[in-house]
Amino acid sequence: MKNTLLQSLDNQLLDGLKFCSLVYEIFDRVRETPAGIEAIRMRRGKCKKLVEELLPICKYIQAKYGQGRYISVKWSDGSQTYDAELSSVGAYVSRGSFPENSFLEVTCVVHPNDYLAREHINGAGTVFGLSGLARTHDHTIVSVPHAHLGDVFISDYADLVLAELAKKSAKPYPGGTTLVTQCWLNRPYVLSEWSKLESVLRARMPQHPFAELFIYDPVSEYSASI
Repeated sequence: MKNTLLQSLDNQLLDGLKFCSLVYEIFDRVRETPAGIEAIRMRRGKCKKLVEELLPICKYIQAKYGQGRYISVKWSDGSQTYDAELSSVGAYVSRGSFPENSFLEVTCVVHPNDYLAREHINGAGTVFGLSGLARTHDHTIVSVPHAHLGDVFISDYADLVLAELAKKSAKPYPGGTTLVTQCWLNRPYVLSEWSKLESVLRARMPQHPFAELFIYDPVSEYSASI
């Protein structure tokens, strides 16, 4: 993925919906190249920022943009202490329901074997599941079925989210920063399971410096603000 594809976004204050449109256009252009799908799957080069930073920002914008709150976003491809600045206008903003200026920090929470799954799918085409993956002494990847008891996988995943929240909480961010957390789950969730994950996180949520924790599942399109 050439850096020039991101230059139309870098440090540009854009209407939120325009920003999303440009990101999706970039994604499609990369995907249509001969090695595009593999580059996206393996997060090669700037595809890592595309998948793990820009697409999550789009999800947040689309969830929060609407009548009464019109959001502009400035994403920076740099090393600042946040990933994007937001400017909001509209009736809800003027009445104090939302801040005029805020920030986004983006993170992805994945199963520890996520990278093995992507590598194995890229070569073999299928995996049984994330917990049944391992790399052998000869560096090949094996995938075996793994059974779980009840909904223990929900609390296990909540542990990963809370560990990432603690890690991010130890870093300095400007006031009014939302932590956008992309949840690559260890299996597809139905709505009741996602709702339980949300409930578990709310019950176990520690003190943290963020104005909001926004979680979402890019597969089933579930999301929640905590």
